[in-house]
Amino acid sequence: VIPENIKSSIHEKELLLKLQENNISIMLSQIQPHFLNNVLSAIRSLCDTDIQKARDALVDFSAYLRENMDSIKSSEPIRFERELSHIKTFIKLEKLRFGDKINMVYDIAESDFKIQPLTIQPIVENAIKHGISRKETGGTVTLKTWEENGFITVSIADDGVGFDVNKFRTSGDSRSHVGIENVKSRIESYPGGKFIVESEKGR
Repeated sequence: VIPENIKSSIHEKELLLKLQENNISIMLSQIQPHFLNNVLSAIRSLCDTDIQKARDALVDFSAYLRENMDSIKSSEPIRFERELSHIKTFIKLEKLRFGDKINMVYDIAESDFKIQPLTIQPIVENAIKHGISRKETGGTVTLKTWEENGFITVSIADDGVGFDVNKFRTSGDSRSHVGIENVKSRIESYPGGKFIVESEKGR
């Protein structure tokens, strides 16, 4: 018979290990070879045309990688402002490739809360990769936060090509959706936490 306090300690360690594994999976899903190649190619091109902009891009790229690595080491929630800063760095890097095809709008009504690192950024990345970047004219991603009835809502919306939600849920492509699925499991581990995806093709 295992005492309850030992059972609780074992369970807590198992949860921390799972969280760390999720962090690693999300980080690896975010740093794909094509992303690294695209950013470095853009910086290399800037070296021929705008040295200062190339230097700034290298600083952003370094900060982006460092934040991803730091997220692996921590099992503690971070302040929303830190995640927001990481998102803004990511958008700068994506704009090196897509330019004005990517627009980002921030409507932040509530910022005084904590969240697991790499919880919001993967959803923004998904909106760009599978939404507006596939639209010839590009589009806009809108990040909104607000508090209502004691709950914080974070909304990420895009006006890209859209998709069939049912096919998304049953595609079985665990590699491409690993970041989204891990975000979902971590949000729903919070008391009352909910993760909702809404979309339709063409919208």
